[in-house]
Amino acid sequence: MRSKKVLAIVAVAMFALASTAQAADLYWDTNGTASGFGSGGTWGTDAFWTEDGTGGFSGGGTVNTTSSDVVYINPGNVSSSMGVSGSVQASRIVANNNLTTINGTGTIRLYSSGTTDADALISGAGDRKLTVYPNLVVEADSGSAVYLNKGGGNNGKLNFYGPITSTNSVDLRVNLITTSSIHDSLNHFGTFSNDSGSNIKGRGLTINGAIGSNVTDVTMSAGNFMALNNANNAYTGDTFVNSGVLRMNALDALPDTTEVWFTGGTMALNFTGEDTVAGLYFDGIPQASGTWGRLGHATADHTSAFFGSNVNANGLLFVPASTDVIPEPSTFAIWALGLLGLGWYARRRRR
Repeated sequence: MRSKKVLAIVAVAMFALASTAQAADLYWDTNGTASGFGSGGTWGTDAFWTEDGTGGFSGGGTVNTTSSDVVYINPGNVSSSMGVSGSVQASRIVANNNLTTINGTGTIRLYSSGTTDADALISGAGDRKLTVYPNLVVEADSGSAVYLNKGGGNNGKLNFYGPITSTNSVDLRVNLITTSSIHDSLNHFGTFSNDSGSNIKGRGLTINGAIGSNVTDVTMSAGNFMALNNANNAYTGDTFVNSGVLRMNALDALPDTTEVWFTGGTMALNFTGEDTVAGLYFDGIPQASGTWGRLGHATADHTSAFFGSNVNANGLLFVPASTDVIPEPSTFAIWALGLLGLGWYARRRRR
């Protein structure tokens, strides 16, 4: 019996070592020259992945990557493109300077978890310009926080044209030091936020696709701006504005069930009409029902600096009546007069 236990322990140890050994830094090299790594080929089909990071790869590479591999898709810092076939996987992607395009209708599964530059699902140095067309599935551990992108220079761009989903519930974050855009649906399980970034003009995130019902809270925490451009957003949590500008560029971009919480920053209501929300809070204090708009709005029941002062931002937020809002001053006066009246009446009765 003891020998069987020993064999079992040895087997587990060997499996762990084998799993660790699978992890590698892999470079996409299509030309095998030290002057550059080349362009073209298809991830999942062509044997262009190599552990040779010098650019001198001479053949005999691998087709498949594992969930532990860090893959460098333009290590030679040259403009390049590649395709994706079927479902491929990696821990994360490193893309450096220059223009890179990942084409195809396949699926990329990324497994990294963590909030450092070395953990981000997509990272890299310099002013990288990366466009991703395949589906992206975040495979980070349940309950973990992970950056969709991090690092890069102020002139970089990162564009996603395929849907973004996840297998587990995660805190998905975006770094806004580069200009980023999501053109298809964002429907991972868990929260979505940007909690670091640059205040340089023009640096921000534009979400053209719908934010789906798997997403809970949406938070604007840092950087220049985040723009929600879709009227079919269906996230199920609250909306937090802590810094920067959250641009609402479509009527009904805010779900009716969301409560909006401000601790800083502003929300630009760049639409025509009234967008209904479930509640409105300034620094944790519930606000009165009615319509809310920018400073100087001609028809809003209430105005606030939290909605900015841009004369072109003429949308309104409608807050329905709630039992936990702060009464208007006139309401306080009526209550006070009523209490005084009741007190006078009770005193008269006692006499």
